[in-house]
Amino acid sequence: MSLLGQRATVIGHVGTILALSLWAAMVPAQQTNEAVGETAAPSTGLAEIVVTATRRGTAVQNTPISLTAFTSDDIAAQGLADLNGLVQSTPGLAIRDMGGPSMDEFEIRGLNSQGGNSSMVGEYIDEIPLATATGSQFGKGSFNPDLYDLARVEVLRGPQGTLYGSSSMGGTIRLIPHDPELHTFTGSAEEVVSDTISGGDINHHENAMVNLPLGDTAALRIVGSFADDSGWVQRRVIQDGAIAVDAGAFPYVTRPSNFYTAPLQEEVSGANTSNSHSIRASLLWQPTDNLTIQPTALYEYDQLAAPPSVDVNGYPTHPTTPSVWAHYEPFDSPEPQTNSLSFGSLKAVYRLPEASITSATGYFNRSFVSLEDTAEGFDAALVLPAYDASAGGIGNSVSTRGPGLLEQDSTRQLSQELRINSTTPLSLPGDLGGLDYVFGYFYQDLHSNDFLDTFAQQGEAILHGPYLYVESQPETIIQNAVYGNLNWRISPEFEWQAGFRHYHYSLGAHSEEYGAFSAGAPCGNSCPYFSTASISATGTIPSTTFTFHIDPNHMVYATIAKGFRLGGVSGDAGPTPVVPASNTNPLFASSVANECAVQAKVLLTTTCN
Repeated sequence: MSLLGQRATVIGHVGTILALSLWAAMVPAQQTNEAVGETAAPSTGLAEIVVTATRRGTAVQNTPISLTAFTSDDIAAQGLADLNGLVQSTPGLAIRDMGGPSMDEFEIRGLNSQGGNSSMVGEYIDEIPLATATGSQFGKGSFNPDLYDLARVEVLRGPQGTLYGSSSMGGTIRLIPHDPELHTFTGSAEEVVSDTISGGDINHHENAMVNLPLGDTAALRIVGSFADDSGWVQRRVIQDGAIAVDAGAFPYVTRPSNFYTAPLQEEVSGANTSNSHSIRASLLWQPTDNLTIQPTALYEYDQLAAPPSVDVNGYPTHPTTPSVWAHYEPFDSPEPQTNSLSFGSLKAVYRLPEASITSATGYFNRSFVSLEDTAEGFDAALVLPAYDASAGGIGNSVSTRGPGLLEQDSTRQLSQELRINSTTPLSLPGDLGGLDYVFGYFYQDLHSNDFLDTFAQQGEAILHGPYLYVESQPETIIQNAVYGNLNWRISPEFEWQAGFRHYHYSLGAHSEEYGAFSAGAPCGNSCPYFSTASISATGTIPSTTFTFHIDPNHMVYATIAKGFRLGGVSGDAGPTPVVPASNTNPLFASSVANECAVQAKVLLTTTCN
């Protein structure tokens, strides 16, 4: 990545698109969803969209929640491949591409899904929440799967903690797959072919689904997707010694005048090639009319050869672009990223005469790996005379990879939710109307580790070791919460809804760092620096909604709700290293204490006040 810190994300021009869809149903049948009572609308009117945002089946136009819902027909008709395509049709929702597959940052009403130790935007696959990593640089991006064969996508705006186990301040995005269908053999397939005519090549995307009946009480549904995009960004590797390092004092630096015209060692077209493949399998078993058991497994693997961005010169407020848009590098340093998700869930639903009991157990393991080029940043920050080691720079490694930043983030979560909700309103005595209810318990055990390795293999003479900064930061979050929501239909015109969520969070964090720019730098790379931290929070958050039904097709409502997420921590640092001026790290040879080393690192000076 350029020290100037400026990269512009660019989008290739997509030319011809050819889509072919196939569908076959061996047993024609009216499609129903028994869990929410969803049926087809009369052919003379518009199809009614039934959602489960309130934990029971309601029509969108009669649901007093700020929401946008997309059915499978909407997704297919609009050709939506992932959640990026929903943004234009969803008020209050924005998605910022962080540079790779499933590295998107969701924002609902200005509250984003990154930062802090827990997301402000919840994301669900059916009944299971997907939490982001608690501490990472790039790996906090939300999961953005293929939308093929989803029954529905629901975007709920505003705090949802009194209806959902995993609370969210900004809102919740629910991805609801199609359930397996009993007594029905059906399948579908889709092929999408396109051509990126500016800097790319042929792209192709395949989807397929099959639903298999297994006797009278079970069915299996399998969905697979594969996508291969050719990329459109050009990567240009400059010949060794052809350019000088960036001039100026960090971070106010400028590139040499010949940076964009210097002779090249290599040109790579379509450097940001990406591919993604996933498979989802769900088994539905209905041993009795009242009991449904449904295990689901999902695996997705995404790979990106380089970020979809090009270099620009200058400062953020006044960037300039070269005549050829590309990513320029002093060394041959590809910046690949990989992202994988393994997901499993077990959902059981038992239907009582007027209520439903749901148990949802989920586990997922997510791994993110990114390699970033930092050659310009290192040389400018350390005020080195050149890039190559032979001329006094850090140089490239024996594998032709320049200095860089390796990030490895891992996240795993075990969650359990137990919920009871009414399916038929309770009749209150007299003329007091009906009462719907939801009560639940939620448990979350989230573990994540953020590992950063800022390295320069040939920097031994300057750095007294190959590492500038290495950090490992494992964290654990445990959450227990109980929640409830009552909806009182006072009359045909008036409804009042009130809910609560009582939670207890605890977070434990541990950090280990070493390297030339770590807290223990004065005593060399062999001196790791440790810190630990913990935090906890307990509280109750409320919500209430007043609804007035003007007529069957119009209503107005007002909602007051409070959200919560766990904040960050300040670590309890270990002993501060105090070393004499004869310490082993040449960068800080004049340092007499850690405070002086910090000053030297920040101001890039060997004098200490």
